[in-house]
Amino acid sequence: MTNPETRIDRICARHDAVVLDDDGRALARKNELLCAGRHTRVVEERLSKWLDTSEPVRGAGVTKVRLKPRAKVDIREAASDLEPHARVAVNALYSGEPHYEGGPSAPPVRPSRNPRPPRSAGTVVREPSAAVLDTGISAHPWFVKRSWFDACGPSNAEIADTNLDFELDNQAGHGTFITGLLLQRVPGASVAPVRVLSSDGITDEAGLIAALTALQANGASHLDVVNLSLGGYTHDDRPSPLLSEAIHGLGSEVAVVAAAGNGASTRPFWPAALKSVIGVGALDASGDRPADFTNHGWWVDACAPGQDVTSSYLWFNGPEGNGGSHDPDLFLGYAQWSGTSFATAQVSGAIAAICAKSGTDAATAAQQLLDPSKHPYVRDLGIAVFKARRAR
Repeated sequence: MTNPETRIDRICARHDAVVLDDDGRALARKNELLCAGRHTRVVEERLSKWLDTSEPVRGAGVTKVRLKPRAKVDIREAASDLEPHARVAVNALYSGEPHYEGGPSAPPVRPSRNPRPPRSAGTVVREPSAAVLDTGISAHPWFVKRSWFDACGPSNAEIADTNLDFELDNQAGHGTFITGLLLQRVPGASVAPVRVLSSDGITDEAGLIAALTALQANGASHLDVVNLSLGGYTHDDRPSPLLSEAIHGLGSEVAVVAAAGNGASTRPFWPAALKSVIGVGALDASGDRPADFTNHGWWVDACAPGQDVTSSYLWFNGPEGNGGSHDPDLFLGYAQWSGTSFATAQVSGAIAAICAKSGTDAATAAQQLLDPSKHPYVRDLGIAVFKARRAR
């Protein structure tokens, strides 16, 4: 098991990143800034002395500006200096949010009992739709006969072992797990899995904006929910104006639901802390108390069980063990995992379920779900949407 510093060092090395704050939580690509495409010229002019290259991020409406490494420009100061003249941000890193405690203290494990498969919830008015921006999706009995799964394509498939070391990557199966949780709440949903996270659970702001912009280009009006079981901190605890703009571009009738993070902190975690986003914290396995790892604060809107949750997962057999019941890296399509990621998926599913049963739009469904007269309020975690659901 690794300590937090080792994990951060590993992420920085793999993703050419730098730490931007004293806590070691805000990460961004080295020597890179992002700016709105319409402001490219003014940014290039003001950074001309240090400019290496600039190129548009395909389909995102933003430009990636690279600065000369030898110039040793502080990207935080450069972004701040440019703020009066352009919409600009560092190219921040965001990660999926299973529970870490110095590396995965609670990596996925085989459950003692498999979860119940999604079952029809009775009469529905319409089929809700949800986009899951995550690590992708793997074939599973819960998915394979559904038309939306057939449309996923290889670009959105899970990657289990990128470096071919015969061990699961840190967040391999995360998207498959998330999708299963969503379907447990709304079995008839049409899901659009989008692989935006690497198998070690990392994306940068440019990639996340590109994925969100692609949803708009494909007609966000057909979407009810966008699930973002991911997020990150910023060096100044302010949201990126570029990411905020991309989320707002989805429209007011789309419910964007995001993980509050697992730092046991009140520090804002983005994009969950945006006012237009439903930030979700985690309850413990009892469903009655906050999980010890969950972020919390005024900016968290809802909570659901996020500890020892069971869902769909990969089929994988690693080098350890002998294939018996205690084999730590043998998975047979199901897993148990913890994190605000998994509370988030349940809230997304609950919103979509209201859409299915009532035919209402997702914004209205979210208001109904988060009505304090219908569910208890947990201090600094918002509305408690569910009790824990037991496996069969």
